[in-house]
Amino acid sequence: MWIKKRLSFFVFVIFWLAACTSATSQETPLPTPLPTETSTPLAEESEFVTYRDMKNGFEITYSTEIFTSHTDNSKPGLLLLVLNTEKLFPGQNLENVVVSVSAGPVCRFKDIYYENPEEETINDIKFSVYSTRDSGTYSNVFETLTYQTDHNDLCYEIHLNIREYSLTAFPELSEYDPEILIIEFKNLLSTFKFIE
Repeated sequence: MWIKKRLSFFVFVIFWLAACTSATSQETPLPTPLPTETSTPLAEESEFVTYRDMKNGFEITYSTEIFTSHTDNSKPGLLLLVLNTEKLFPGQNLENVVVSVSAGPVCRFKDIYYENPEEETINDIKFSVYSTRDSGTYSNVFETLTYQTDHNDLCYEIHLNIREYSLTAFPELSEYDPEILIIEFKNLLSTFKFIE
């Protein structure tokens, strides 16, 4: 009797193992992995800002990496942009650079310039180009570059005002590269357009 019970238990175990083996030997598909969640990076704020003066009909686009809008002194018809000299010219003799973009019935800077200026066309706009350089004081040198044009009975001016330290007064500074400054100014100029 005891052997019969042992034998039936043994047969049960064999059947059970056979059943398990055949079930596991069948190919079961691997579970489909769930899609991985990826976070979409937030859209970065553009470093470029377009200033539009609808009243005077012009726009200009500037880089916030290069220029800071001087809103305290800006007003309709006059945008003031301050060049980031610390970033572009660290340890060099460039003290201050301001670009003013203006529109009005009278040219703001016409009286200080000579006659027969150079001419330059940008975005199909013909500009008269004036420049001055003055070693005003022992410690400072002043330079200006102005692009003027007339349109719809208004005078439009993009005026670059440069104030640099004299290397005689500040020999510890190195001389800045004016070509880099002019490239940044021309990049700004190339975005000036009339809004019709």
